[in-house]
Amino acid sequence: MDVKTIGSFWSWHNNHEGQSRIYGKLDRALCNDMRVNTFPEAYVESRSTFSSDHTPMLLHLLSDSNAGHKTFRFFNHWLQGEGYFELVKKVWDTNYSESDMFKLASKLKALKLALKD
Repeated sequence: MDVKTIGSFWSWHNNHEGQSRIYGKLDRALCNDMRVNTFPEAYVESRSTFSSDHTPMLLHLLSDSNAGHKTFRFFNHWLQGEGYFELVKKVWDTNYSESDMFKLASKLKALKLALKD
């Protein structure tokens, strides 16, 4: 599959002027499913140049850790999982000696980590 490209869509032109100029996308970066999973934010930067009929292309490989913070999502099927309510009760019964808001935030964070595990 093609890697996402930013910049110019065309990677080549025939160096003619006016109506006889021809553009084409001759160059591209391809990847397989394994690479998409390893570098989900990868992209190709197509750079313009006036000195060549080909457009230089730069591949940026960004791993998932560079993609930024991912939002926590609760899945309803967890409710039917064995031990779900016991896990929630265990996390929620943990005592914290700070303010009520700190207790709530700490319990929610601990619950999120436990559910992810």
